[in-house]
Amino acid sequence: MYDFIMPSLGADMKEGILVAWRVAPGDRVAHGDIVAEVETQKGVFEVEAFASGIVGPLLVQPGPERIPVGTVLTTIGAPGDTPSTVVPEKSAAVVQQPVPPPAESQPVSSHQPNGERLKISPVARRLAAERQLGLAGISGSGPDGVITLADVEQALAERGEKSSEIQQETAPATTDFQAGMRQAIAAAMSLSNREIPHYYLAADIDMSRALRWLEERNRQRSIRDRLLPVVLPLKATALALRKVPELNAHWIDDQLQLRDAV
Repeated sequence: MYDFIMPSLGADMKEGILVAWRVAPGDRVAHGDIVAEVETQKGVFEVEAFASGIVGPLLVQPGPERIPVGTVLTTIGAPGDTPSTVVPEKSAAVVQQPVPPPAESQPVSSHQPNGERLKISPVARRLAAERQLGLAGISGSGPDGVITLADVEQALAERGEKSSEIQQETAPATTDFQAGMRQAIAAAMSLSNREIPHYYLAADIDMSRALRWLEERNRQRSIRDRLLPVVLPLKATALALRKVPELNAHWIDDQLQLRDAV
C-alpha cells in the first residue's frame, strides 16, 4: 500500500493547501494520473500518483487549512486490490475522517464541461468556493482566458451581492497571496546564495559595432566628457527597467519596494 502525501513542490516548501481532489474513494488510478490539486505560495499545481492501484478513503478535505509536507492525504492500494479491501494504515499525522463525495464537498469545479482544466487564479478560486459560485458561465479576462479575481467579483455582483463587501473581504487575501509568493521567492534566493556553491557562466559578445559608435561620439567630446564603455550596458539596463518597471525594485524589510527613478 502506498501513502499519497502532501508533496514537497519546492526546496523551501513546508506546507500546502489541498485545493481539490481529482479522484474518489474506490477509483482505480495508474502511475502518472492526476490525483489532487495543491496550492503553494507560488501557485496551484496538479499532483500525480506515483503508484498504480485503488484509491482509499480521502483523509483530508479540501479547504483553506495549511497541511504540513509529508501528511498522508489518502492511500493507494496494490493494483490487484479491490475497493472493498483497500483499508488505509493508521497515521498519527492526520485525523482519519472520510469526506463527502467531491460533488458535495467541492462546489467549484476545476474543469470545464469538455474535460479541459479550468484556468483560474488561486485567490479567485477561493472566493468562488466561499460564495458557492459556479464558474461555468464566467469568461476569464486574464492572459489566455484565465479567470481573475475581478471576474469572480463581477459575477458575484451580478448575482446581487454588494461589490463593496466583496472587495473588503477579498482584498487582504489578494495582498497576502502576492506577499507570500514574493516572500517564498526571496527566501529561496537567499538560501541558494547563502548555502549553495556558486558557479559562473560567461559568454563572448561582439561589441565592435558598439565600440565604433562610442569612438565616434567621443571624438566630438572633450577628454573630460568622454564616455566609458560601461555606459552602454548601463543605458541598456535603464531602458529595460523603463519598459518593465516591475523589475525596478528591491526586497527590503520582507517586502518588495518599487522605485520610480531608474
